Amino acid sequence: MRCLRWFRISIPKTRRIFYICSSFIGLYLLLILVLKVKDFTALKSPISGLSLLKHNSRLTSAKPTESVPNIILQKHTGGFESEPPRDWSINGALNVHTWAFACELSLQKFLQNPLFPISPNAQMFVGNLEMKWIEESSKNVKTFGRRIFGFIFAPFTGKYKFSMSVSSNSELWLSRDLNWKNVQLLCKRNSSEFYSSEIHLKEHHFYFMEILLTQTPQNSFHLMWKMPHSENFEEISKKYLYSFMEKSLEFKEFIKDVPLTTVTQSYINSHPKHSISSSTEKFLSGVKYVEWSDVKFALPLCRYQPGYVGKRVLHQYHAVEDFVNPSYVYPEVKHGKVNDGKWNPWFPLSEEEALDIVEKYLKHLGDAYPGKYKLKQILNVEKKPDWNKWNQVFYKGTSKNGDRFFLELLLCDNTNNEDVILSEYVYQYEKTTKLCYPEGMQWNKTAPVCLLISARKQAAWVWHFIKNVERVYQSTADENLHVIVYDYNSTDIDIEAEFQRSSFKNYKVLKNPDSKYSRTYSLNRAAEAVTDPNTIVFTLDLHLEIPPLFPHNVRKHCIKGKMVYTPIITRLACGASARYLTGSWDPWGYGMFGAYKADWDHFKGFDEVKFKTKWGGEDWDLVNRAYAVGLEFERIKHADFHHYDHSRVGMWT
Repeated sequence: MRCLRWFRISIPKTRRIFYICSSFIGLYLLLILVLKVKDFTALKSPISGLSLLKHNSRLTSAKPTESVPNIILQKHTGGFESEPPRDWSINGALNVHTWAFACELSLQKFLQNPLFPISPNAQMFVGNLEMKWIEESSKNVKTFGRRIFGFIFAPFTGKYKFSMSVSSNSELWLSRDLNWKNVQLLCKRNSSEFYSSEIHLKEHHFYFMEILLTQTPQNSFHLMWKMPHSENFEEISKKYLYSFMEKSLEFKEFIKDVPLTTVTQSYINSHPKHSISSSTEKFLSGVKYVEWSDVKFALPLCRYQPGYVGKRVLHQYHAVEDFVNPSYVYPEVKHGKVNDGKWNPWFPLSEEEALDIVEKYLKHLGDAYPGKYKLKQILNVEKKPDWNKWNQVFYKGTSKNGDRFFLELLLCDNTNNEDVILSEYVYQYEKTTKLCYPEGMQWNKTAPVCLLISARKQAAWVWHFIKNVERVYQSTADENLHVIVYDYNSTDIDIEAEFQRSSFKNYKVLKNPDSKYSRTYSLNRAAEAVTDPNTIVFTLDLHLEIPPLFPHNVRKHCIKGKMVYTPIITRLACGASARYLTGSWDPWGYGMFGAYKADWDHFKGFDEVKFKTKWGGEDWDLVNRAYAVGLEFERIKHADFHHYDHSRVGMWT
């Protein structure tokens, strides 16, 4: 108190006011400094909950040779003739996004990964372009994919040249201006060190820069430049670097803000141009299908009730284990890098037998419609025998009356000289040339197909699914394709908003705010939302590559009151994609299942009591339930239909 009294007596009033104000200003500046440091700590935190690592392995942020805390975190405040397009760009920093893989991976395969560039395992900053990463060692991580991006500032006008030293696959992209969509490939690595061609940059202008690379753990990277009128390459000073993003983002904000360049959009916006089926291109060419009414007089109708359907189901999974009736297919669906696995339930149909049944049918067609149709190409022939010696226990007591065929033929309609596709089921009686149309097996070419999925904490894969369905719609213009999503209150993605941003509009999102995740419950609720008995409902996983022919393939193999469809798809190996195929056919996977809603209601969908929260076995049980009410299930390879290798960490929790 004496000190305070002395302070009031000995110091004039005006000076006391000055000292007090100065103290408050000092405290205010100190508070701002503390908050700035706290904000920076948040900036370099990796995104959480989106890991590709298996067995709960952990990915730590990379550590460049110049540690991130040395970056000068200064927001751009102007002063250049050309301003960065983003007010929040950080001077002295570039964004680095990292993906982790459990296998060796080339750069091109990395760029085709469905989670690139939308869902990195880690987000961080680097302060210069000489970096050495030291990740936490893990036997489950063999490759890191990285995207380093931001803006680079040109201090002088003239020709620049870049030198990149890196021990892995890499590419350097640079925009012609501020727009990151205008990037062009400046150079790519084929050796340990390489140089770019010269590029003309303007003084005081910013350019978007992107570096893409794949590396093994503990690798290094170094980018230098040679400025105009300089003889030597030198370090790129951090004062010429600006970040694109100012902080790590959760997925909902990330997909709005992440820059999509030409190379990063190549996977997102397009299907692979090639197919493992020789007929895909013709089916997608817009050639019209022959209507049933235009060929119905070629053959008589015959009663069709095969003996292998309707057998008594004695135990759980009985249908899957013992009642699979194989289909023979011509041409065989195969790929050199997709193996058949440990079991071979699909049988190729010989060319001789395919030609024989086609010839017989065309004779009947020509007799009924003289001179109207001419064969141009056999697209697809599928044979389903009444009886097969490979499983004599299953066929015991079953009489062999004949074989069912599904014929898909490219014909020329001579009345107007236009190509058409005939796609019909026929039946051939045993030991005779007599053919007929099996009654009730005429497929509906315009049947609505409704895809059913459930979503919980799978934001990146839900977004991938939406883009995938959009590509299918854009390739086919199929207005009878629909989607129902059962959403367990996803907070990491606004599913409805993402659908609205897409060109696909036939969707419905059902919300469940609190329940524990249940696949059987959610898909049954999604199916209940379909009220039309003549709509096909089809259950799907999220981690798929759905081909454009998928909706029509479902229509062909779902026959109301007769048949459900559960295709054999490709299970991709680690790092594989639709463009870089490696994997195996999955004969034991029944998660993709389609049936008419009337039939779904008949066998009452999934068993929610037995599989309320249990994971696994519900798909096999669903096949059991369908078979038990007299429906056969079709199992054939579906070309270009892939299941991606993915982490199961945190799924559905």
